[in-house]
Amino acid sequence: MADPTARRSTSAARTTPALLELWTNWSAWLPELQALCPWSALVEPKAAPYTSEARPHLDIIGHFNQAHDVRSLLEAHGYKPKGKNRYLPPHSTSGIPSVRILDSGKVFSSNGSCALNDGHAHDAFSVFCLLDHQGDVKAAIKAAAVGLGIELKQPRPEPQSQRTDSPPLSKKAMPTH
Repeated sequence: MADPTARRSTSAARTTPALLELWTNWSAWLPELQALCPWSALVEPKAAPYTSEARPHLDIIGHFNQAHDVRSLLEAHGYKPKGKNRYLPPHSTSGIPSVRILDSGKVFSSNGSCALNDGHAHDAFSVFCLLDHQGDVKAAIKAAAVGLGIELKQPRPEPQSQRTDSPPLSKKAMPTH
């Protein structure tokens, strides 16, 4: 009888890189595979929340989202369209198009090599912020405003804690109660 261990090592040597990737990163691939299942209920990921530094500039973000679509942003960064709503990230080693366009028009990625893989769905501005500005919201807002021809509002100056045009009161001049 042949040694079963020898047969396993021979079979393992013929394992494809894609299958090996699937086995070694099963927990990362499970949601993607469930999304491909035709009878599985598709769970829409939550949108990435905007930070407090982005809130005053939501009008710029809204204008950016109206002027840009996620598909053109993805393709400009080397993502390859694969089917109607799927994209292959530029640094993918598996060859599986694990970036998808949701019904909401936002992008969701479950690819480990993709900058958009953070568990959130992304609108056009969020894609722009992550891919063009490495998540730097302030830089993305400034660049979006310039690209859209919108002048940024200047922040209000902080109130001064004490007047600088008169000297501080001495202890003798301070009122007593």
